[in-house]
Amino acid sequence: MAVMHSALIFAAILALGLGNECPKCEVDSCPKEAAQCPYGLVTDMCGCCPKGVCGLGEGDKCYNKTLSLPSEAKKYGLCGESLRCLMRPDLTSKDEPEAMCVCQELQPACGSDNRTYDSVCQLNKEAAKRGFSDELYLKHWGPCLSVPWIISGPQNVAGPLHAGLALDCEVKGYPAPAVHWEFKGDDGSFKILPSDDLYLAVQVRGGPEPFMATSWVQIVDLRPSDTGVYTCVATNSQGVARASANVGIRG
Repeated sequence: MAVMHSALIFAAILALGLGNECPKCEVDSCPKEAAQCPYGLVTDMCGCCPKGVCGLGEGDKCYNKTLSLPSEAKKYGLCGESLRCLMRPDLTSKDEPEAMCVCQELQPACGSDNRTYDSVCQLNKEAAKRGFSDELYLKHWGPCLSVPWIISGPQNVAGPLHAGLALDCEVKGYPAPAVHWEFKGDDGSFKILPSDDLYLAVQVRGGPEPFMATSWVQIVDLRPSDTGVYTCVATNSQGVARASANVGIRG
């Protein structure tokens, strides 16, 4: 699709008589196949390379039809596969207009190699780098399925009787994990939190990053029965992750 679109631009440029602005044609320097181009092949604006030239990548300056001179197409070139050439919105009226290549899909992509790519454009770039030999392709949109992992687990803590204490836990995974807490008391008791204990509060919220959850256990009034091991448990369809900390009484 990118080649067909760029072909129309090329035809318009030739119609304006700009063909003589192209450099001398060096056919030997033309890409022999798409595997040589991380972002695929696009039409050669100067008509030198029959199969096209390498498309520009993310962040590269490119030709946008709103630029004043069509000859800018030869100066900057065309964006590669899955990329669009957009005018930079961050420039002021005093700056010279400029456009850059931006990926059309800005969400994470899971490759057939079970690696999560920042975008499908990055996946395409990696596939080209490998020469398409292992048939790297888009497995599904979103990160690759993964067992949860603990980003930041609870830390051992102690305080005087009747003090307020808190434990926190940050987890991540895909799908986004659910979080609960387990408590094993020094007296041998065991319970799942949250419970009906008025002196223990549990909070869970999504974020701050995608596919992440953050949870807290708040001990409102530290009692001997609150001492023991608190375990943060993260679960999703792929598995479970745990992290534990001790709560004790000091003084």
